[in-house]
Amino acid sequence: MGSKQRHAPSLVLERISRSRSEKPLTVVGIDEVGTGAYAGPIVVGAVAFEDDETKIPTHVRDSKTYSSREEREKLFDPIINAAIMVGIGITTPDEIDDWGSKKAREVAIIRAFKDAKKRYSGPRVVAVVDGRNLKQMRKKLGGSCAVFADRADQKSYSVAAASVIAKVTRDAMMAKLAVVYPNYGFATNVGYGTKEHWAALLEYGVCKIHRRTVKPIRRLLEGYYEEKESIEDFPKETKARKTKKTRKTS
Repeated sequence: MGSKQRHAPSLVLERISRSRSEKPLTVVGIDEVGTGAYAGPIVVGAVAFEDDETKIPTHVRDSKTYSSREEREKLFDPIINAAIMVGIGITTPDEIDDWGSKKAREVAIIRAFKDAKKRYSGPRVVAVVDGRNLKQMRKKLGGSCAVFADRADQKSYSVAAASVIAKVTRDAMMAKLAVVYPNYGFATNVGYGTKEHWAALLEYGVCKIHRRTVKPIRRLLEGYYEEKESIEDFPKETKARKTKKTRKTS
């Protein structure tokens, strides 16, 4: 495997969550992809494992650390087979435009959490979530036992696995959309604002799955950019949220 990560994940965050309750808990990791894209959905994965590292597939890491799509895809089925709970939450480009990316992300997280729980009849379910800035969602994700941690996708097995499930799922969706909208290179850029994607936008305009409220797309629709504008001047890709380097959890 070509994945590189400073620290291997563990079950520490999951155990912090369990330590907050006197009763048994099922802890589900949650992570999302696609928040900063120009096109396509936001997709959230939710994965829970048993409290036993030996039952977790080897090489599970944050999806961003893998050097190829094939590496992530090889882990998809092993994660599904090892997990005691898996869910997916999606918000569409129209919903992202209607609600804004922040709310759309939160809605997708809730959908993933509920999707995982609906097929599960075990102990109470609580979440470990990548991002302390989402702790206002605590009540909807298990209450006081929920854990919100920056870089949880690097620290937690379940969150790392959720990131892989979300990424593989979204990449497959974008590959299918690339057939419907063949001019934009969605199979390779998966909706993000690469130079090739921007060149296609200048050439062909905006398609149905572009997010019209993303600043570069909105300004393009408003006529801000001249036709065939130099690719060297393309707007910088919308970056996903940044988190501070911290070991704190909430």
